[in-house]
Amino acid sequence: AFALSSDEGATDSPRPTYLVGNSEIEPGRWYYVVCTFDGLVMRLFVNGKLEAESGEESGQVLGTSTGEWAIGSWVDGDESTLLRGGLIELKIWDRVVSPQEIMLVS
Repeated sequence: AFALSSDEGATDSPRPTYLVGNSEIEPGRWYYVVCTFDGLVMRLFVNGKLEAESGEESGQVLGTSTGEWAIGSWVDGDESTLLRGGLIELKIWDRVVSPQEIMLVS
């Protein structure tokens, strides 16, 4: 899943928009997941394939009230759910990676 809120999002309150892939996750198998947001469209790719997208958010990504970001988990106030799996590599780019670039790496 991929979630974010933006300063010009779909609602007046900063509730995030969620994207969820449709791949059936098999235990013991690695997956290549890429999430992009260009200020207009959120996209979620699994193993190089576009699985979900939304235009509900736009503008700048809003930060969190605590200043913390969650990767591999869900954290919301007094609630926390950890990833049941592992992360081998994480990259954060200062630009949107194109679908063509995603396909080259997957």
